[in-house]
Amino acid sequence: MPLELTALEGDLLFNQQESGLSFFQADLLGGTLLARGVLDLRPDVPVIAAAGSFSNLDVTRLLPKETRSLEAGEDAEITGEVSLSAPLTDEQRELLEQLRLVLNLRKIGANTLERALFSLDPYERNEQLVAQRKMLRYGRLKGLRATAVDGAFSMEGEVLIKGIAVNLPKVERVRISELPLRQELVKNRSGIMALRGFLDLLRADMLVVGPKGELSLKRRNYEK
Repeated sequence: MPLELTALEGDLLFNQQESGLSFFQADLLGGTLLARGVLDLRPDVPVIAAAGSFSNLDVTRLLPKETRSLEAGEDAEITGEVSLSAPLTDEQRELLEQLRLVLNLRKIGANTLERALFSLDPYERNEQLVAQRKMLRYGRLKGLRATAVDGAFSMEGEVLIKGIAVNLPKVERVRISELPLRQELVKNRSGIMALRGFLDLLRADMLVVGPKGELSLKRRNYEK
């Protein structure tokens, strides 16, 4: 998938406490992305913390050119903010229960959002998500806020129908384990553990000599 960057600026951060991007700015997809994403290496299980804002990102530019022309007449630009915090673990329960996500969309095409909602509930088992998709077909999204806390997903927003602001049906405390997102997390387990191994070396502060003279890097266990 080609992704064209017309401007790029960032600051890398690497030490025994934090690692990642302390600042990142890019012009892409016809818009602008500002972000920060670092790994907190102090806990036994590293925690990823990321936040960013994006404006006028045209998601149709991610599609193949032959498909992109079919979407040209639709409002596919996205503007909003997002923040995320999650432990870097392959343990599904720990990851889902400690996941913290806040997404605030101030501009997004109704068709783009409807497809995103469909990906969360492709079998249409959640009545609130189905009701939101139906309302989006009759109006224009005014705003949307989604959160994930303690393993539960919630979402609310407003849509303009013939100039009148109408609240979307609320999605309240849907278990993330019941969403297709859980399956995507399982697929990335091997990658998470490979990254954990690299981070353990990065935060190591002690050289250990084994009984046969073998050398290894370890992290010192400090007593609280």
